[in-house]
Amino acid sequence: MASRPCWQSHLDAVGAANDLPVVVCGMAGARQGWVEAGYIDTPAHLAFILERAVPVPGQSRDIRILPGIAQRNPKAPDVMRGEETQLLGALGINAAGEAVVCIPGTHSKWARVSGGTVERFATFMTGELFSVVSRETILSHAVTGADEAEDTEAFKSAVVAAFETLRSLPTCCSGAIEPTVYMVAVLPRPARNIGNPDRTRIAAGARRRSIEQRHHVGWRQAGFRACTDG
Repeated sequence: MASRPCWQSHLDAVGAANDLPVVVCGMAGARQGWVEAGYIDTPAHLAFILERAVPVPGQSRDIRILPGIAQRNPKAPDVMRGEETQLLGALGINAAGEAVVCIPGTHSKWARVSGGTVERFATFMTGELFSVVSRETILSHAVTGADEAEDTEAFKSAVVAAFETLRSLPTCCSGAIEPTVYMVAVLPRPARNIGNPDRTRIAAGARRRSIEQRHHVGWRQAGFRACTDG
């Protein structure tokens, strides 16, 4: 995994200098990956992710693999690899205040972060289940062509519904503290008009108290900002 010809070709493609340090995240740090980077247990401060990066030996440049985060609560055990780096990118190393972060994907993550510390998180297999149901069951006939469908109204209404639902969740409402809600997601095809269309992402933040005044004008005016991951 992640052999030298593989990662070197990526560095060559962006014109990276020979002495440029490289930081790797995700499954390259798993036990069956390149070099095992282990896990940081919750509560885990985002700064620990960088401090505990594991050097890759025998390389011509400084390459380090970031660890994942493990939640060892017997009632809700969970792990993440790669998403901790997305949290770091969305909130920053000096993150302050309370935040709830949604990272959609085939197995979406919801994380509660306080003062830059990941307190707890949960994984939801919705995307994986939809993939299996839509390809391996009789329902596959009902969703034929769904990949080509473009429904921005459904996307916007689902985002608004997700934010508004948070108001009723006790884990998001601790006394007078009002968390900021962030979403890190791939933009739907019709909205991919900023930067490189294949690499555009959104890091979206909105205060729950202002959703009511802003959601009717669409997600672009509801506290979202578009950015590229380059």
